[in-house]
Amino acid sequence: MGRSNNQNIDVYGRDAGKLSQSYNAVTTDAILPKFTARVEALCRAKGGAQGLSALDIGCGTGRDASWLAAQGFQVAACDGAAGMIAAAQQGNAHAQIDYFVDTAPELTATLARGQRYDVILMNAFIFHFDYRGKDNALSQLFDHVVTLGQPDALIYTNLRHGPIPAGRQMFDIPADVVADHAKARGLIYEDLGRSADGLGRADVSWTDIVLRFPS
Repeated sequence: MGRSNNQNIDVYGRDAGKLSQSYNAVTTDAILPKFTARVEALCRAKGGAQGLSALDIGCGTGRDASWLAAQGFQVAACDGAAGMIAAAQQGNAHAQIDYFVDTAPELTATLARGQRYDVILMNAFIFHFDYRGKDNALSQLFDHVVTLGQPDALIYTNLRHGPIPAGRQMFDIPADVVADHAKARGLIYEDLGRSADGLGRADVSWTDIVLRFPS
């Protein structure tokens, strides 16, 4: 993992307590309505979430993993910052969530589980990875993620646009870059358009993206 991602992990781990107050002050339904709508549609099509599994990569304080568990999913949720995982276990514990530390783009611990998932969530996550140059970190991440989905699985991710907070490394990734990664790996790409920032920051917006595995 590159120096910039180590820097991010250090910041998120150090600030986990403060960040958890901010992140948990809003609900998943409110901050990710396009995601929750797609998951609810998937559950209706499958007759409910019983027997379905979800993977939350970069789970932070566990807010969204908790929402998935409440829908009935068995959830694996990982983050590179041990402080974030500790905050998640304290504030968003659930019998159907397994929290663990894992770093990206390698995802060594996740891959070692040998499981495939019906839903993969990467919320406020992939823009931490450099998308430029040959064999870049974002490409490595997608190489691993594509091995983790069931046939017809749903991947939700988003891209952040706006000023970068001090001390963190982020990239304003063009949506076309994600589309190209999806196409190269046989995934179906859908751009859901721009969204305002769910935490109320006027200078931040998001591009919401759904990727689907073929049936």
